[in-house]
Order: sequence, then structure tokens, then C-alpha cells
Amino acid sequence: MTSSRHSVCEGSILGVRNPEGIHAPPFLDLGPHWDAEAIINNLTPRMAGRYRVLAPACEPDGTDRGCLSPPEIAVPLATFTGWNLWRTETGAENDLVSLDGSCFPFPIRRADREAIGDPRLSIEERYGTIDIYLQALRAYCRGLASRRLLLDEDIDGIVRRQEERARPLFEKIGS
Repeated sequence: MTSSRHSVCEGSILGVRNPEGIHAPPFLDLGPHWDAEAIINNLTPRMAGRYRVLAPACEPDGTDRGCLSPPEIAVPLATFTGWNLWRTETGAENDLVSLDGSCFPFPIRRADREAIGDPRLSIEERYGTIDIYLQALRAYCRGLASRRLLLDEDIDGIVRRQEERARPLFEKIGS
């Protein structure tokens, strides 16, 4: 990503609440025969602790770092997270929704970004035109294919689907 601004992991995207905690699932003692024979001796398992939970660092735009990213995420039109919070009206607004992900679209134009104080670069600032966006997308796909992580025959379909999704956004840049 090209932004040199502060990370939205540390800051915020307007209107987006960041998680305040993470689920730490219990480690259950199922009895002495569980590991070798999958026999549960403790019919009411006792909690022997909690699993250690790690969260990935994120890119300046808030997308997780250190993953093999699909093309739509590596050449982004939005911030993608591995978490989602319950809506405020549920009464559990700071609780995670089973680690379902979220998508927070980038502002279309620089003026839009500046008007709302979004720290992420706009689509206009990142790519300018749909042709530049599609070139970057195709180059990323080719890189995956050269590493045998994507089939060559899948590249055109990925680029075509993303062009259909992205074209309406790029058309707004000129208006």
C-alpha cells in the first residue's frame, strides 16, 4: 500500500469502532485418555486455561499484514478486516461477531477523504484511472501465478470480475 499516513490500526476510520478485546477460547481438560484415544473421561470438562490468541499486525490502511492476500485485497478498493463488531443497538457493541470480517470502502476522491478526515488514500489518489487499477491487479495476479499460487487461466476472470465491481467507483472520480 502506498500510504505513509499513520496506521488506521492505531487511529480510526470515521464511524468505525475498533475491537477492544478478542475472544480467548478455553482450553478444556477432557481427561487422561483424550489425547491418545479421543475418549472423554471428564464428562464435565474443566477449564485448564485459555488459548493464547495472537492478532496480526496491519497495513497502514488497516488490512491484516502477513497473509497471502487474494488479489481483491492486495490491490484494494477498501480496508478489509478479520473482525466485525455487533451493532450498538444489540447491546453488545464492543463484542466481536465470531470473527466475521468487515469491509470499509475507501473514499472515491481526495476531496471526499479530506472532507471526512479519512487517513487512507482515496481511490483517485491510489490509482487515478481504472486502467491503472486493472494493470496493478493483473500484475499482482501474474506474480501469484509465477509463484504457483494462482492458475494462469484464472487471471482474466479475476480481472474481469473486479473491473465490473470497480468501474462504477472510477466513473464517480470524473463526476
